[in-house]
Amino acid sequence: MNEIKLDFVKILASLFEKYKEQSWVLSKEDLEKASKSFFGNSKFKSGLVKHVISLKEEKYLIGLKSGVIFDQWCLLFIGDRKESTGYEVVSIDLKVFTEKTFTGITLAEFKSKIMINGSSLEIIQYPDIQKKGIMLSLDKTELDFFTELFDLCELEAKIQLNQKIEILGQEKTKFKLTQTSIISEFDNDNNGVIDLISNDFYKILSLNQKQIVEIGDKYIHHFIKVSNYIDNKGNNLQTIFQSVSTTENLDELDKRIALLRNQVHAYESLVFHSINMITSIVSRDLISFYEIYETFDKLGIFNSTWENEISEKLKNIDNKLDDIMNSINDMEYNIIRELNGLRYFTMESFKELDRSVKNSLKSIESSLDVNNLLSGIQAYQ
Repeated sequence: MNEIKLDFVKILASLFEKYKEQSWVLSKEDLEKASKSFFGNSKFKSGLVKHVISLKEEKYLIGLKSGVIFDQWCLLFIGDRKESTGYEVVSIDLKVFTEKTFTGITLAEFKSKIMINGSSLEIIQYPDIQKKGIMLSLDKTELDFFTELFDLCELEAKIQLNQKIEILGQEKTKFKLTQTSIISEFDNDNNGVIDLISNDFYKILSLNQKQIVEIGDKYIHHFIKVSNYIDNKGNNLQTIFQSVSTTENLDELDKRIALLRNQVHAYESLVFHSINMITSIVSRDLISFYEIYETFDKLGIFNSTWENEISEKLKNIDNKLDDIMNSINDMEYNIIRELNGLRYFTMESFKELDRSVKNSLKSIESSLDVNNLLSGIQAYQ
């Protein structure tokens, strides 16, 4: 939670307004007299002249007899030097204000510069190094003024903090609702497992094993590698899906969901083209088979340990998913780009292949709808 910043000008102005009739409070006119009178307050004369302050400017408002001037920008303390004789002026900038921006010092910064020490104020000029500063003797009424100032600041800080907590609570509730809604898109039955299309690749491979062996034993080995690759991708998808529930802000959630959507699309494309790859070799459509085969080979599906490496990294993911998100996303985009470049399913011969695929899926009682799957793949952006 960001540190509380206060409008000290507003707080001080209200406090001076409350006490403006008191004898220890100096008006703008009183300050002008003190600075101009030959026999006037030497403290104010010294401090004002040193800093070339023009009291004719409208920004100067009010002060205290002890040696304090408050304007629309800062507090000036004119007091005894801590390390030598004479007067010294310490300025505390309260805010930088323009038409569109406001930057105020924090309450901690303010209090670190002003400390009540007995009946005096100790003004630290450089809080970080604790060297130069001044002491300012105060009457009890003036000391009470600063005590009340700190109390008002603490009260305002508490109000702001409570408002922030309330806003954060509302934002957290809104985020959780968004997070739950998005998770339900990927898990309709709310069983904690991502809803993916039916992966019937292995069943179709088993169904057509004898025919594939007749064409060549080596193809079975290639298909087993494809099957393992798809299984690993499905497991990795589940891990990424589970990580969505651990996100803590909208930006992180958006990144995880974007990654997940790309992974799901890549997974669906792989399942679709893998099943077509089996059916095409069985039906002797070697043009379609080798187009798919060459694309898979280019992606390293037959000899790459990529998905296995990702699996190992995801096992020890903890909160380090962001470290490997870019590499996963790059791979998913590469898969999508290469599979989108396949042409076989746009050719006239695909109609026969499509019928064969549907018959194979029907024979194993698959729930996979290839028409919807193809439409989804083609429509994905």
